[in-house]
Amino acid sequence: MPSKANKKKAADERRSANSAAEAVEIPAVNPPEDLAPEPTSSSSSNSESSSSSSPYSSVESTYPSTSDSDLPGTSTSDATSDSLISDDDSSSLLYPPPARLEYLEASNPIEIVTNSYLMKLEPVKCYCYNVSISVKRNGMDSFELSGLTGDVRQRQRDLAEILRIVCRNGGKMEKIVKVYDGATKLYTTKKLKIFQLDSINATLDQSEVPEMIQSRYFPLQGNGSFLVSVTLAGFLTSTDVLEETSLSICSPVTQMFRLALQEEATTIGFLISDDGNEMFDRTHIENWYGPDLLNGFEAQIKIAKGIKRTGEAHLILTYKQEQLYASGPLSNLPVNWKDLSAARSYLKGLHVQHIYSQQCFTINVPLITVDNGKIFKKAIEQANQSGSYFNRFWPAIEVNLLNKSKGRQRSLYFPIETLNVLPDQKLPEENKTAVVIDTSTKFSETRKIGEKALLLSPNSTLHSFGVTINPEPITVEGFAVSPPTIMYNGYETVVDFSRNASWLPPNNHKGTLIAPARMEKVLLLYNSSEITNKRKVERLKTYLIKSSKQIGIIISRIDEEDLASSVATPVEAIEQKMNSLQNLLVKPIVIYATENDNQAVYKNLKLQERLCEVVTQYISFNKFTATRPFNSNSRNMLKLNVKCGGFNHLLVADESISHLWGDSSNTLIISYDLRFPDFEKSGIYEVPCTVGFGYNGTRIPEAVTGDFHYQLANNEQVDSDVLIYRAKFMLNHYLSSRKKLPDNVIILRDEISHDQHDMVRFEEFPAIQKGIMEIFDEKKKEAPSFAFLVINKRQSHQLYTTNKQVISNVPPLTAIDRRVVSKEGNEIIFASTTDPKINKNMRVLLITILLNENVFKTNNELTQLMAAMCCANQVFTRVVQLPETIIAAESYAKRGADLFDAYSLKCHQENEPLLEIPDGTGGKHLDLTKLTELLSYEFSCFSTTRIV
Repeated sequence: MPSKANKKKAADERRSANSAAEAVEIPAVNPPEDLAPEPTSSSSSNSESSSSSSPYSSVESTYPSTSDSDLPGTSTSDATSDSLISDDDSSSLLYPPPARLEYLEASNPIEIVTNSYLMKLEPVKCYCYNVSISVKRNGMDSFELSGLTGDVRQRQRDLAEILRIVCRNGGKMEKIVKVYDGATKLYTTKKLKIFQLDSINATLDQSEVPEMIQSRYFPLQGNGSFLVSVTLAGFLTSTDVLEETSLSICSPVTQMFRLALQEEATTIGFLISDDGNEMFDRTHIENWYGPDLLNGFEAQIKIAKGIKRTGEAHLILTYKQEQLYASGPLSNLPVNWKDLSAARSYLKGLHVQHIYSQQCFTINVPLITVDNGKIFKKAIEQANQSGSYFNRFWPAIEVNLLNKSKGRQRSLYFPIETLNVLPDQKLPEENKTAVVIDTSTKFSETRKIGEKALLLSPNSTLHSFGVTINPEPITVEGFAVSPPTIMYNGYETVVDFSRNASWLPPNNHKGTLIAPARMEKVLLLYNSSEITNKRKVERLKTYLIKSSKQIGIIISRIDEEDLASSVATPVEAIEQKMNSLQNLLVKPIVIYATENDNQAVYKNLKLQERLCEVVTQYISFNKFTATRPFNSNSRNMLKLNVKCGGFNHLLVADESISHLWGDSSNTLIISYDLRFPDFEKSGIYEVPCTVGFGYNGTRIPEAVTGDFHYQLANNEQVDSDVLIYRAKFMLNHYLSSRKKLPDNVIILRDEISHDQHDMVRFEEFPAIQKGIMEIFDEKKKEAPSFAFLVINKRQSHQLYTTNKQVISNVPPLTAIDRRVVSKEGNEIIFASTTDPKINKNMRVLLITILLNENVFKTNNELTQLMAAMCCANQVFTRVVQLPETIIAAESYAKRGADLFDAYSLKCHQENEPLLEIPDGTGGKHLDLTKLTELLSYEFSCFSTTRIV
């Protein structure tokens, strides 16, 4: 998803920039002396903690199995309900530690094999140097070369080669182990002595570097040199990494280890991807002219709780397969240049470099044909080639350059022959071939590639920095969380784990939905000009009537209508029909059926749904079984019931969370998610960010609804004004529905990185709290208890069980709060369910508690709430990956982005300007307040209905 990709990219760039400027001295944090081992169900000796250091070559023979069960003197009695777990490292947190929670109950534990590997550390003194490399061209001022961000990987390689040559010229360096980030930091295990000095200030003539590097930084007929400066910044000790917290923003020791992990893998031919954490095996590739499927993994360092709760360094290896472009001439890619549509899809977003100017660009669309005009003449002039050098039947590539000061873009065009593909780029998601990776393959391939990359086999570079990695994965104890009972009218059932954690819905023999909707009229629309088969539409009507009766939905009348027109496109036909329905006293429910999915039609249908306030449902026959797109187990039928004000099922959750979830609860649960646009395609001000919200504010405590709000797309933080406004809106809805204020407010923040925790804790949470407290103060009521959790689904933990050497997923609804969780102890790993789209691989959530004002007293309460909310989705009859309020927040954020796309296209086609206001600098940007009022659901009849 473009929004998540840009979000991740922005976070990576900020982390890199922070690490470059960060001081290298790390203060030690002395842990309390009275630390007790964490509870477990075993009591065997801990051979790890007593093992002596050994040469790396004997690592496999000296390391025992790294299991949770090897804890000294521990038993289930250590986890009694009378003893609360202390926060070991509260002094190192950026915010007050969360409330203390009891461990999960240690009854019937499950032995879980993880993808974490113990990093044994020896104290080694290391040296950190600041590096600066500049280009000096004759007759011009020098300028510094930057290599901080992943999308300039070629620049990083160039800088590394320049530094290598300088060090080689200065003296013998063979015995000094060093790693360089290709930007501003160099780490060594011995002090540099170059030219008999502790620092380097050298001038390297362009003639001393390879010709390819010369061509990238100097004109063909010009002269110049590189200015290289290397100065000592400070000292590091390898074991200092254990004093870091999960909130450390890529600290110097972690950064040093990350580079050391890559060093030998890179030497033997592994590819390091854009973000610097991923390694892919391309040692088998000799001639690479197009994309290839590579095996590899993401390697992350985590400072985990460990056995004694004093901290352990873990290496997490997450197996991946990736399709990557080849670097080299753009013309070498396997693209049919005569098929402009296919070429656009293949090239969109690709990073390229101009052969002559060395400028880097991103390819945009559309492509245009090279002719005898200005583009062709300019290319001949730059290349100093004849016209026959260029293929006039190939298109020119469009690239957009953003003028940040004006918030506008200008387009440039280049023939294909003048561009090179930058290295290490992943294919866009839409161009990738779906690859199914089963659980057993992921497990075995991780070990195989880890050994080949010299991470799970002897590695002299790591050993020099004091690191030895145990090749056996860590095992821990996990615990099954009991699922809730599923309740319908006249029928109750349970989650069946043998059926992919699903349950059977009711039918006319067993019961009905909790609150079936009544639909006076359903209007079934289709457009035969889209080659939609009328017979399929008629079968759809038949099954709609039959299945609605089975689950209690009443449909008084169903009409069908063909919107085909010789004067209107499908989008225009929908708009005309929806406008005719807008002012009816009784509006029908519109179902639009089409043969193939069409996102333009879908987005316009949803735009008209909002503007005309008519409930719609979009059905694409190519996504569902043509003969049975509607039945009692269809998510379309269940979703339509919720859109029309109905409710499908209730839950009977564990008694321990009755105050948090269920009929007797009085807890407001709020989730929010920030969806980013594509910066490179749209610029900073042309497309807004969308903040999606999900909350349980209706009269049914388990019913979740939501809305969205726009903000400028130049900030990873949700605007305080937006959070205050929406918090008040959600609480007022809760108050009007329940006739009381909540005792507890639980806030779930979706998908943020560790280095953003202080931002959401100190910037976003206070804004939400302020909005909530304004209403409490106005009503003169005592403040509620708050809890703030971060839920991350895109994280690296993978969990397995073994049975007679057969590797399989852990059972759904499994939780871990031991050893491999973060050192601060405010983290739970929760395996919610398998993903049916990726060969039933387990999806794992990382739950981090940033604030807990006694809302949760035990980890059991927290995991029980997560289990209930993962069964609360009203569209699916199975356990889903995410808590229901987060699903709502993500869905509303996506809907907001879709509505903006459709509305901006509509304005463009009608030659109407988007709503804008002055930006204070003489320019204009979008009036996001008015756009939110126009397109969000707050001021519509859907303000209290789950319409998304």
